[in-house]
Amino acid sequence: MGVGAGASELRNGATSIASGTPNGTNRQASDAKAREGSKVLAPPTPAQIAVLEKQYPAFARTDIYGPMGAGPLSIVDTLRLWLGGLILFPLRLLVVVIIVFIYYLICRITLLRLHSFKRNSGPAAESATGLRRTIIVESGKRLARAVLFVIGFYHIKKVKRAGGERTIQATGIVSNHVSWIDILYHMSDTFPSFVAKKGTLKVPMVGLISQCLGCIYVDRETAAHVGVSTLVKNRMLAVAKDPAAAPVLLFPEGTTTNGRHLLPFKTGAFLAGTPVQPYYLHFPHRRFNPAWETVSALRHMFLLLSQLVNHLEVTELPVYKPSLDECRDPHKYAQRVRDIIAKEGKLLLSSHALYEKRCYHAALLGKEPPPPPTKKAE
Repeated sequence: MGVGAGASELRNGATSIASGTPNGTNRQASDAKAREGSKVLAPPTPAQIAVLEKQYPAFARTDIYGPMGAGPLSIVDTLRLWLGGLILFPLRLLVVVIIVFIYYLICRITLLRLHSFKRNSGPAAESATGLRRTIIVESGKRLARAVLFVIGFYHIKKVKRAGGERTIQATGIVSNHVSWIDILYHMSDTFPSFVAKKGTLKVPMVGLISQCLGCIYVDRETAAHVGVSTLVKNRMLAVAKDPAAAPVLLFPEGTTTNGRHLLPFKTGAFLAGTPVQPYYLHFPHRRFNPAWETVSALRHMFLLLSQLVNHLEVTELPVYKPSLDECRDPHKYAQRVRDIIAKEGKLLLSSHALYEKRCYHAALLGKEPPPPPTKKAE
């Protein structure tokens, strides 16, 4: 089977999965057929890439750098990139490392002589209270904003939509997911907690900082592993009982997009049936789109830090309190919040998810697609 036929099989297999067509009823067979054809795949031609971008529009690049951020550039744009890479990138990276180290020192000093706090064991938010907590949160917000400023987000436009009951406390922040910048922004705004791998605790500096953020640690390697959904639900229920507790940052899409689409929401963020605060994040751009879909982490960081000015617009929507019916049915609750964010950002609703993103990425690299998920993750 030739390259073109292999690429066709890959696309057809993934399409049947995402669209729910009759072919999708025999998912394993179509995926096996796709992998069989993809064994002889070479990196796709420009024509094949164009077809793939139409097949997977939620993950296609929308800037001058093209697929995986490695497309051909004009002479002028190449010079701009090299100039930014030689001057801006190293300087910005150095300053960011310094800021992270400063915050690490603040956390270390703030937690000194706090006997109830244990390193590498759990969130510091449960131990640090009063002035200690204030120092951790306020310095964290300001330093996160400093990082954003250093990497080119000099002005962040924020709009607050009126409506809702102002007295309702949000136990979670639900946001569309476009880039790793999303997390930095929310740190600078509300300093929420979020889900992280338990191995994060062992990473120098980052481990202690994650404890100060009050992260929900997930250990998928142990037999006693508790599902992410259960951990998030329990934390949100705890936040509902404690007005001083930080809300949980949630990205129900489960992965990033190019910023123009909104993927289906997983229900794990809505199992608690507690109020959430929807956010819509938008990255206007002319050259490099800060969206992080198929670009490698290192390349994305290089392109972002090499761009002189980056833009971010944020819309904070009213706190949403679920109805009794939505509390009973997390799927309805998730769909309702998804519709609210999509309407605000005029986003296209996509049926794709992380698996289709991996298929698209594999096709761009000329590799066979990954095996389909064994069960639907919530």
